[in-house]
Parts: sequence; structure tokens; C-alpha cells
Amino acid sequence: MSEPAPTPPPDTPYPASPVAPLLDDDALPAAAASPPSRDPGATSPAPDVENDDGRPRTPTGKQPPVCEFNTPVSVPSNRPLASGRNFQSQDVGLATLKTEAGTEASRLHVGPVSMKDFMRLTFQRHFSEVVEDVSQRISPDDQARVSARLSKIPPGEVVERKMYTPLKEGMNDMCSSLWKENSPIELETVESTKDPQDPGTPDLIIKESGMGLCPWPCALAFVEVKPQDKQDPFYYTDGSSAKVVYDYQLKVWDQISYYATVSFRRRPRCFLCGIGVFGNRARFFRFDRSSILVSEAFEYKENPEPLWQFLAGFGAQGYYGSGVDPTIDFEVHDHDALLLEKIQKARAKRLLSEETEKLHDDTLRAQSSTIRVPSKDGAKLEQYITVGPPLVTSTALLGRGTCTWLAFPVPGTVENPERSNEDHFVIIKDSWRDPTRRLEGDIYDIIHGGKDHVPGVARKRSDVDLVEPPDPNSEMHRTLAHVLNTHILDKNAPRKCPPRVHHRCILNSVGIHLSRFLCTREALEAIYDSLLRHEQMSKKDILHRDISVNNIMISAYPEVEKCKGFLIDVEYATVVGEPGSESDLREITGTIQFLSIARLRKTPQLPAHETWNDLESYFWTIAYLYIHHRPHTLSEQVISEIFALCHPDLRTTMVRTHVETMEILCGPDENSEGGARDQRENVPLTSCIRRLAELVKSHYQDKDWIKKAYATFPDMFFQLTTHETIKEVIREALDCDRWPSNDGATPFRLIQAPEKAVHANTAANLVSGIESSQTSESGSKRKRDDDEGSSAKRARPTGADGQAGETETGIVGKEETEEETEEEKREKEKERMNKVDRFEEGPVMGGWGMWRMWQMGRGA
Repeated sequence: MSEPAPTPPPDTPYPASPVAPLLDDDALPAAAASPPSRDPGATSPAPDVENDDGRPRTPTGKQPPVCEFNTPVSVPSNRPLASGRNFQSQDVGLATLKTEAGTEASRLHVGPVSMKDFMRLTFQRHFSEVVEDVSQRISPDDQARVSARLSKIPPGEVVERKMYTPLKEGMNDMCSSLWKENSPIELETVESTKDPQDPGTPDLIIKESGMGLCPWPCALAFVEVKPQDKQDPFYYTDGSSAKVVYDYQLKVWDQISYYATVSFRRRPRCFLCGIGVFGNRARFFRFDRSSILVSEAFEYKENPEPLWQFLAGFGAQGYYGSGVDPTIDFEVHDHDALLLEKIQKARAKRLLSEETEKLHDDTLRAQSSTIRVPSKDGAKLEQYITVGPPLVTSTALLGRGTCTWLAFPVPGTVENPERSNEDHFVIIKDSWRDPTRRLEGDIYDIIHGGKDHVPGVARKRSDVDLVEPPDPNSEMHRTLAHVLNTHILDKNAPRKCPPRVHHRCILNSVGIHLSRFLCTREALEAIYDSLLRHEQMSKKDILHRDISVNNIMISAYPEVEKCKGFLIDVEYATVVGEPGSESDLREITGTIQFLSIARLRKTPQLPAHETWNDLESYFWTIAYLYIHHRPHTLSEQVISEIFALCHPDLRTTMVRTHVETMEILCGPDENSEGGARDQRENVPLTSCIRRLAELVKSHYQDKDWIKKAYATFPDMFFQLTTHETIKEVIREALDCDRWPSNDGATPFRLIQAPEKAVHANTAANLVSGIESSQTSESGSKRKRDDDEGSSAKRARPTGADGQAGETETGIVGKEETEEETEEEKREKEKERMNKVDRFEEGPVMGGWGMWRMWQMGRGA
């Protein structure tokens, strides 16, 4: 995420910006600056941001006043967003997680913007009422007292911890002055609220007053403190002619980005604020699913007014300061007995996630929430109680931010709760959707064709954009993308921040995750039933385009669903032949581990997504599921190549050679990776995977061989063009009488992998968004940097070698005081990784870096 530049001279040209497509946390394309053009009369015309999908949707909340922004326009770097870690095969450490977070956040950061613009954008309706003139409401004595406290914060070469207490006391004193009694917020050091689940922690948090012990990710905001001014990640923007970002500055940016990522995962939010204190200076950060807004720096001891303004807006009545989702309560009132009953039923039905099931009932009750779901017309408000924490939470900061809960209705608030199942369970899915696309519920309606239920696809109860109800806080359910694109960013930029709208969908269909199968046959039966429905969808010219292990469920109530498995997550399904569908089909959608090889390969022009691409994704889903959750004979290196690097040539090798000798094994085993070679082969499953690989291989034969043999043996090629071949293979496997019975899913053991830094890419992003006098040559450098590596969370990043010192872009510096031993370590690690990861002459990179090379090569 990139940022606008400081004020350029009047004759300074806008910097060039790569036109790379944006991918969100599920590796799906984000909205472009301009919606894709669609023909007149389209069923779902691409709208502007005010009118999401062509239908009347008028938020009734108070709109921000039209105003002039004083931050110079600029261009964000807009590189592809890193995908989530949900399907990662390798284990990584905290340092790598922070690096990934920093790389992702660097791509759509906007700023530094002027302090007035930051306050106006962050606090919106409270800006003129509360924030702008706050200093006039504070007595001179209070201001002097606070300034005296802040002056006691030691600067420069000091122990960082010595800064915490005077900073906390000074800001708490501000809160006491702003609210003479009952201050709504307070600051606390994180040392007293350490969370073992999150070993990396910020230094201070802002929390609700009187909340007691608060895990830092659940706080309202965080504060990161560093003792020196130059540790500010944007220090180079203030008068530095070198435009150099040092490694220690990038590490601070990584820390801040990681704290934001974890905070979004642990507490439902619309946006999040953070404060960075660097020696004698400070700046503010605002994170949402479209961008990271960065304020200019200020000397907080000499000029504490921005701190006063920030705290006044942050604690103002309403939700515009904290950003916590106002439709979700962290408490369950008066239904403890019912909740405990539902917890027991959920355990018995295997409806909880593997991690959640390990929690005690009391812990599950404490982590349950109440979710309010308004109807589209706002006439009624349904209420649901979640069974513990979310089942799935996006691991990425930007993009859709998908989060799902198992829930049940609060008695008396929902009509016909029995429509779901005998236990009245439902699935609640929150996401920040692309407003240029159909609502997910509309796709379900098309698939079901007006019928009450079509087996094999999830049943929808309702869905709604949370901007629609007459809620005074409805504005916070949109990201700032529209305002940033209109007022802050260069109007001629080919790409801008992708708009996002908070969407909530309720499904009556409740399933068991594929990875929780009791026996291997159960999971394959569920996959087969979903395949049958996929075939019916294809006959209606509907392509799912996101087949994966997360989007096929085992039916928890097969008698209600009338099938053993069903498809979910149809948000990016496309109705072929509709206006605009051709451009949709040329987008890359889906999760990288399950994409067909053809969608990963570099081609002059990406061909349209076809039915067989989905069918190949079924193969990768089956292979991934059983390789990760059953003992087998594949080596860890092969698994890393196929599901971590995801390089198309390596995946082709998998279907051509590795599958021929691979065996899925019978019997229980503590680990699902390697070993256990003395166990019997699971004959029907191994045979099924091998035969499916043959079908996939038929699409990737040598071109010369195809020319010679196709006319004589056409059936040898392109065997996935219809569903019949893949159905036959799976059906014959299911009909086999040699299935084992004691072969349930085993926990997947992540492969240990070395930590790899991608700081050079992060630095490129940070600089590219603020350079105001870049020439076309500097623009081409940014494009080269885009070619040469990119972080991926699903595909382990190997793009940047982490070596300190000047890179080709000339933006990564090395501290002169850095010890030589550290340099030697980096060189040794670089040399070792070159041997492991180099697939071709050129930059060292993993699957995602090569993916980016392909994207740039085809002019994306």
C-alpha cells in the first residue's frame, strides 16, 4: 500500500505507478480504480462507490461534509496484496510474520498526509464538533501540566522502557483533562497484559476505561515506542536527500503492520488506529481493509496539540474513533444455559474448528459474542449468539477480511429458525466486499433458481450490506478508499485504493470442514456431491472460480441438505454470457494452492477461465487435503515445491512423475507428514489421485506431441473438458470395497522453513509512494522491483534475499555500525537459499515472485 507524496514543486510530474492487479487475502482481485466496463443493460452494472451495485442503497447516516483537503495528490504503488496464510505448508517464525505484514501494508499506504487531513478522515463527523478546536476547551493550566509530563520523556540514546511510564501518564493526564470525570479511554503498558498467543507485542495500548485486564490485540488502539527519531519508518521524508530506508526502519514498519494485522484478527473492526512515538517525534496511523493512512510527523513535546486532538476524537461519543464493529458485542446476556447446550451439540457434530474444540466450555462461553444483523430495509434487527470465537479469520490485513462464525439465533429475534436445521445453527460470514460485484446472496439466488433448495450448494438465509440500515454509524462500514481516491490521490493514477463495503451473509447450511473427516472416504463423498452440483451450475453457465478445501463442506445435517457435501463462497462466481463476464473470466481468482497450472503460467494474454480450470482445482483440493491430513510417502521438499512455492513447472512435474510413486497410507498416525512407510497403502484413494493426475496431465502435454498425435488419438488430450471423466474416476474409487475405516484426519505438521526477509520490496513500496520528483526512469525501477519479487503469505516468499546494502533500486541502506558477523550470516543464508530456490537465471524468488513476473510480463 502506498502513500501520497509530500508537496512537490509545481512543475513536478506525477510519479509513474505499476499497473499490477490487486489481490486480496483470498488471492482474489480487488476493485480497480475504475470499475470494469459493462455493456448497457447488464444484470449487475458496475456502479460507482455511492451506488454499490446499481440498486438503490442509500446510507442514511450523516455524510462527511464536502471539504477541501490540503495534502498534495499522489500515486500509490498498488502492488498485489499478499494472500493469507490459511493454506501454508511451511512453518515460519515471528520475524517472518512481521516481515510479511510490513510488505503487505507497504503496498497501499497513503501518506504522510497533513495532520488536518488525517484528523478529518479519521474522525469524520466528530472533526468539526470535537477535534478541530480542542485546544480552546483545555485550560492553560492543564496544557502546561501535560507538557511538563511529556518533557520528562527521555529522548535519544536511552533505554526504551524508560519512555513508557511518562508517556502513559502524560496521555492519561490528557484524558483526565478532556473528560473531567469518567474518561472513556485510558492508556496501559502492555507488560501487564502479555498475551502468550501473541509473543510480539506493542508497548502501550488504548483501552476502554475500567475494562481490567485487556489482551493487547483486543484493545482500541496500540502505541509503539522507539527511543530515536531516526527509527521512524518515514524519517526519510523529512528533509533527507538520500531517500534511503534503513533496515532498522523497515523493522519498525513491520512491527507496526504486524500489530495491526493481529488486532484485526482478534477483534472485529471496521478500522484501527495506532500511534508511533519515535524519540521526540510521533505520527498516527489508520488501518482499514483498503489502505493504511499515515499522518505527517510532529514534535509531541513542543507541539502536543495533535495528541490532544487525537485523544479527543478517539474518545468522543460514538464509534468513529475506535473503529470497533458496533454491530458485535463481546458479551452474551441472559442465555448462558442455552449457549452451553449449543456448545455441547457443536462438539458432538464436529462443527467447531480444530483449535476451538480444544478450549474448555467456560472459555468458549467467554469468547462468544452477540451479532446483530439488520434486514435490508432496516425494519428489524435479528440477533445471533456465536458459539465461541470465529471458525475462520483472514490472516491478511487488507482485502476481504473474511470472518465466519457458527451461531444460533437469540430466541424471539429470528423468524423460522427451524429452516436451518434441528439445532437452529447458522453460519455468519462477514467480509469487506468489492462494491462493483454482485452481492454473494444474489449469486446464491441465481444458482438455486428461485427454488427453496438445490442440493450441493449452501442455502442462504439473508445477506445485507451494513451501510444500508438507518444507523448513524453506517458510514464506518465503508473503507476510506473513495475519499482517498477522490481527494488525496492523483486523479490520473491507473490504480487507486480498492473500495470495500462491509457485508454480512447468513447461511442456513452448516457444514464440517473437509480437514475434519472421520475417514478418507467421507471427505471424498462430500467432494463428489459438490462436484455434481458444480456440473449443474456449469450447465447454467455459472462458474465457481474458487474451488478449494475451504469452500467444500461435509454436510453436518445431510438429511436436511439432501447431500453429503456442498459448495460455499460463491462471491466470485461468474454467470458466463452476461455483460461484463468476459473481463471477469480473465481475472485471476481463487486460492493459489488450488489454481490450475494454466492460471499460474506466464502467457502473453491470460485466457478466459473455463470449466476445466475449476475441475483441475478439484484435483489440487483432493491432493492437498490428503497430503496434509494423512500419512503418505511424499518428501517435504516436494510438498514445499507444490503447495508453498506453487511454481507451475513444479506442479506439472507433480502430475507427471511424483504422483506415480506417491502413496496415501492407511491407519492412524500422529503426524501427517512423511514417515509411516511400513503402513498399508490406501488403495482406492491413491489410485483415485493418480488417475485424476492423468486427467490433469492431459492438458499439459508437449506441443509437438499434441500436433503429431491429436488427430489420431484425440481422447488422450484435454480430458477435463467435461465433468464425466472426473466423476467416473471418483465414483469408481467410492465403489471400491477396500476403503480403510480407521483413517480419520490427522493434524497437519507445518514444515520447518528458514526465515526470509523481503525488506527490499517493502522499502521500494514506501519510497515509491512519496517520491515527488521521480522521473520515468525511477518509475521503471519500481517496475523492475515489482518484477523481481513479492511477498506472499500463502506462497512462502523467497523474493528478496534479505541482504543489507544497496539494491538495484538504491533504497535499502545498511547501518555503518552493523556488525560484520551479521553480514556474513546474511550472505551465507542468501547463498544457501540460492541453491534451494533458484529455478531460472535471474532473481531468487518463490512462487509468488514468479507469479508477479508473469503478471508484469503479460502487461497486467
